[in-house]
Amino acid sequence: MRPWPEAPVGERASLAVAGARRPGVVDWLANAPQTEQVPPGAHRSFHSVQRFTRDVTRERRCSDG
Repeated sequence: MRPWPEAPVGERASLAVAGARRPGVVDWLANAPQTEQVPPGAHRSFHSVQRFTRDVTRERRCSDG
């Protein structure tokens, strides 16, 4: 993995990894905390504090809308 880009002055760079369907063993960086799943009621608050979000959804879930 490449290092996370440098954070703006006064901010700490970090990356949040969430979801139950990611690869089994990954050597994540120290500034990449992991959680199994963000509960549906917490999606809005979780995503709203991120500078940007990459949401990867399984094809089967996309057809659900």
